[in-house]
Amino acid sequence: MPTLRIAQDDVADELLGRDPLALVIGMLLDQHMGWLELHGFGAAEQAALRARLRA
Repeated sequence: MPTLRIAQDDVADELLGRDPLALVIGMLLDQHMGWLELHGFGAAEQAALRARLRA
């Protein structure tokens, strides 16, 4: 199986490479973060949301 290098984090990349559901959910969240930027959410607000999603 090829190794993915998407998240720039070894643990996250390993999960994305072995779990198709994690990959799909990650892609959906990535699209959501782009939506936040387009709708005026600043870098600090985006960082806070990312921290809450990781918890």
